[in-house]
Amino acid sequence: MIMTKTIILVVSALINIGQTYFKGPTAVNYQNASAYCQSQRTTLASIVTESEWEDAKSVCSADRCWIGLRDDLNGNDDMIWAWDDHSDIANSYGFNADKTATTGQVPWDRKEPNEHKGKQQDFVMMYANTGKYHDEEAHFEFHPLCNDAPPLSYFRGSRPGSYADAAAQCASEGTTLASIGTESDWNDARTVCGAMDCWIGSRDDRHGNDEMIFSWDDGTDITTSYGFNANKTATTGQGPWYAGQPDESHGTEEDCVAMYHTYETGKYVDAQCINHYYPLCN
Repeated sequence: MIMTKTIILVVSALINIGQTYFKGPTAVNYQNASAYCQSQRTTLASIVTESEWEDAKSVCSADRCWIGLRDDLNGNDDMIWAWDDHSDIANSYGFNADKTATTGQVPWDRKEPNEHKGKQQDFVMMYANTGKYHDEEAHFEFHPLCNDAPPLSYFRGSRPGSYADAAAQCASEGTTLASIGTESDWNDARTVCGAMDCWIGSRDDRHGNDEMIFSWDDGTDITTSYGFNANKTATTGQGPWYAGQPDESHGTEEDCVAMYHTYETGKYVDAQCINHYYPLCN
């Protein structure tokens, strides 16, 4: 009997070890909250189940916290919600199958979300103590609530810039723009890039002409990489590539590759290297 009790106690202790989430130390705007979680090699919180919401509420506690949820991923105010890390919103606690909110029902506060007085309240925070969700404008300052998960293979830089600027940001951290070898790597990269547009370390100008022959900046073998053929060309419109991409649109020199967040895909597009996107670093 003593042995049985010991086993029960050990199992109980293991179940309660750790938290699903952790909270950043200071209140910041949404962009900086996301950047803080990225600096910890994770993302703002995604909360799929009621149990996870209870955990998140416990961690946020007496503070107000940003979570990784917003409704502007499709470029308009249609109140269609998505998690920054691409977790399944349609099956998440507080949401309907069409990705709309269960307005005014837990975990949402009364009459929330509501785009109060026509403001662009495209982001979501958890209210102190109750953990209830409110839609808010991005400039307000709340604590970041981050997913407590194994470190991701990539991290996102803190500010957008040209391809050269993005590469320099990664270099300042002792690494390079992301090379993405497998479909699993691509899914990790999508999670980290989240709802932003991100430069990755691939471009087609290495040979001095627009022959659409790609390579990775860090020398990773592109011939066996997801989204590329054995001759270093792209699997146009297939796999990680957006429909019709790459395309050197309108005859412009689109020599650099970005992950694009439109429709929550994180798919590849070729783009002019002077465009400003966030760095995705190895």
